[in-house]
Amino acid sequence: MINLTLLEPESKVIDIGAGMCELPIRLIEKYSVSATVIDFMKVLLMKVRNVLVKEYLWKTLISSMITPNQ
Repeated sequence: MINLTLLEPESKVIDIGAGMCELPIRLIEKYSVSATVIDFMKVLLMKVRNVLVKEYLWKTLISSMITPNQ
């Protein structure tokens, strides 16, 4: 699926029901897009955020993470 997608670096991606954010992270790595992820499981998004912070990718890769309680 990722190889069939033609995105430009200025493209914006939204993933609803993102879970562990595998798809947006792969799209970011391949196409340098920005991403917004939405999931009901705040704990999953916080886990992903912690991994990205450790890799210094948080601010540059995921533009926002949204849960319904925000």
